[in-house]
Amino acid sequence: DALIVETQGADGVSWHVAGDPSRSGSVAVDPIRDVDTTGAGDTFVGTLIGLLAREGLPSDLAGPEIDRIIAQATQAVGALLRSRIGGSATTHHTHKEIH
Repeated sequence: DALIVETQGADGVSWHVAGDPSRSGSVAVDPIRDVDTTGAGDTFVGTLIGLLAREGLPSDLAGPEIDRIIAQATQAVGALLRSRIGGSATTHHTHKEIH
């Protein structure tokens, strides 16, 4: 069965296992303000897929295990975003004057 995940920014992440509405949950996140979020979704999905590949199929995992995996993926995003506090290489450009 597929794992359906909905990221909700500072409101966290909700999830459920497709075909089994009783298997659902949500994971809180530590909000980070005023930072460039470029790559946050890619980081979350990539980390989540990597952890699921290592841990097993969602249909084989208990709810607390899925919560833990999603929490780890959100922590990877938090690390990315915290590394950008004060600016981002993707938003700052070098300008040269040509004479």
